[in-house]
Amino acid sequence: MFNVERSNLRASIAPIGAVLIAASLLGGLSPLERTAPPPARFSPGVSVQLTSAHTTAEPPRTAARVFGFGISSHSQLALLNSLGGQLGRNANVVDFFDGWTSGFPSGDVAQIAATGAEPQVTWEPWDYRLGINQDTFSLQAIAHGTFDSYITSWAQHAAQFGQPVMVRFAHEMNGHWYPWGIGVNGNTAADYVAAWRHVHDLFVAAGATNVQWVWCPNVGALSDLAAGYPGSQYVDYVGVDGYNWGDFGWWTTWSSPRAVFNPTLQFLSNLHLGKPVIIDETGAASSGGPKPTWITNFVRYVVANPLVIGFVWSEFPTPFGWGLETSPSAVTAMKVALVGY
Repeated sequence: MFNVERSNLRASIAPIGAVLIAASLLGGLSPLERTAPPPARFSPGVSVQLTSAHTTAEPPRTAARVFGFGISSHSQLALLNSLGGQLGRNANVVDFFDGWTSGFPSGDVAQIAATGAEPQVTWEPWDYRLGINQDTFSLQAIAHGTFDSYITSWAQHAAQFGQPVMVRFAHEMNGHWYPWGIGVNGNTAADYVAAWRHVHDLFVAAGATNVQWVWCPNVGALSDLAAGYPGSQYVDYVGVDGYNWGDFGWWTTWSSPRAVFNPTLQFLSNLHLGKPVIIDETGAASSGGPKPTWITNFVRYVVANPLVIGFVWSEFPTPFGWGLETSPSAVTAMKVALVGY
């Protein structure tokens, strides 16, 4: 839930305050940024018709298991190289964020690809500087073709890049901290699906079959999740975002990997989507419990879950201290956990 515009390549933290009262109820939230309150509680019981046809994108080219990092800017690639040396294992996916105020980030994806990792662009339809209450890039406008020329240009440049690139479009749609969230600004699940499919179809029309599509909810808030699934022919990977917030505030608590992810992964399993799952944003706070132990248990949890093919660890600089570089013991724990991964 961190957003980094390529134009300034920086991350900033919004005031935290009382908007996070519900955080401790959810077993793990995405990173706070800008105007990002916690997910609302929803009631269960939504169904959707799912198809079995596959997308036109090429088969995934990542390694058998995904081990990746999420970064706040490409300036952190040096940090990733250092971490890779300490871990004895380089990332095979590197995620960064881009909004709808700039074109396809050709330079950034090329720089990531040059490290041997597959770029993943978290593509966010907003201008983050305007906060949640904005409708310039509304789901309805996207689906109705208002931004077709912009989307097509993005798709054409992605096709010209030629190498595999993952696009995580409008992620965490089941939360209420982004303007595209289901239930935010009058959005419905149908609006979200229509916008996703329209964007996907424009990429196919532009020949961008090197793009692999990642549909990525946040943990918790499950009732609208099934209805917001675009359909298996439009999705290559399912992502899940969730964090152990530790004792950052009175609203947070130290949470095991099972507590953070199990409810959402079980829900997804029951949908029988037939897609590999990536834990696409995660991290453990540096206070509130033994972070090295959490890392060890987390990697074991990932390996033991038949749905999950890997994870992307958040290296954003935040007050929560999720990054591995926060302590030598965290790096050592990850290094040991990755043996045989």
